Amino acid sequence: MIRIILLRNAESIANIGELVFDKSIINLTDEGKRSAESFSFSVPSPDRIIVSKYIRTIDTAEPLYKRFNNVDVSLWYDLNEFDYIDPTNLLNLNLEERTSVQINIG
Repeated sequence: MIRIILLRNAESIANIGELVFDKSIINLTDEGKRSAESFSFSVPSPDRIIVSKYIRTIDTAEPLYKRFNNVDVSLWYDLNEFDYIDPTNLLNLNLEERTSVQINIG
């Protein structure tokens, strides 16, 4: 039987309201790094680890691929998050500013 575990990135600086300059280079917070480390001890050895190009997903998976260093790690560049609004409208905004962005639906 095939088992797939989907893991969202751990807490990032965007999650706590910091400025977002480029969604691909959003870092984890210290708490996010601790959570990722803790999570790595709660799962059995995977057959494969797949991450997107986003720094926060790579950093979330890092404790897993360090713990299971014999496991294949694949970086899928075409794996993206879904955006309701143009990401360029969110650059250099903090959480409060990002949540107040107006969406115009044609």
